[in-house]
Amino acid sequence: HYVPSVAAAVMDELNLKGAAIGNGLTVPSIQFAYYPELAYTYAKKALGKPVISYPVYLLQKAGWPQCHEMIEKCQNDTSTCAEAQKICEVMMMAPYTMSGMNPYDIRLKCEKEPLCYDFTNIENFMNNATVKSILGVPDEVEWSDCNNTVNAMFASDWMKNFDRQVVELLEGGVKVLIYAGDMDFICNWIGNKAWTLALDWSGKAAFNAAKVREISLPGEPEPVGEARLAENFSFFRIFGAGHLAPMDKPKVTLEMVKWFTQPEKPAAAELVMAEENPTVVFPEF
Repeated sequence: HYVPSVAAAVMDELNLKGAAIGNGLTVPSIQFAYYPELAYTYAKKALGKPVISYPVYLLQKAGWPQCHEMIEKCQNDTSTCAEAQKICEVMMMAPYTMSGMNPYDIRLKCEKEPLCYDFTNIENFMNNATVKSILGVPDEVEWSDCNNTVNAMFASDWMKNFDRQVVELLEGGVKVLIYAGDMDFICNWIGNKAWTLALDWSGKAAFNAAKVREISLPGEPEPVGEARLAENFSFFRIFGAGHLAPMDKPKVTLEMVKWFTQPEKPAAAELVMAEENPTVVFPEF
């Protein structure tokens, strides 16, 4: 939710042209509902087996009403937001994380706490004496990939919905791209798709009626994703990518960003989208 908040705040002052959100948590009141389906139903279809057991799936489904109730309270009473986060983590997140699987990629085990990935190279770079000197960081200060104290400071708005800010951007003529790797659990593509379809804005009817089109990339034999595009709003699903889509599918995400940032081109323009062959083809720049 950081991107829509910051983008909406600066859009007028900076003449903002576009904003992109990758595997984001924008509308918790919608997105949290899709955790059980992603981990069980979708994983069974995509991977051949679910990530969680059927009893755990039912446990998550049973926990959703209480989680949803707390999320709704949080929208009007910030003092309840921290509690909402705790309840939803227990009801909706914990059953998955207890499986030992990576919440950022349903294909992988969580091999290294706390983020399930090995960031040793980044830590070594950031704590290098020369790098610290260039950045003006005192020698005694150590960089780490997680800081729970800082993270806790954001707890008050973790469960807030930020769809209003997205509407402000769209109605203000700003291009908005929502993309999601389809192997992510924590901010999964199904939940992101759901909130983009539920978004109340002037282009809702056109966006919801738009055909979902396969994305092709020159040199790739198979489709690399699918897209729904209308006016200045785009939703991209990236096949085979987890939460860290640029890491998993660097070529695809690079071409997507290059396409999105082309000047004077609406988000749904300049693409091959023949009705008889509904395919989005990223042009070669």
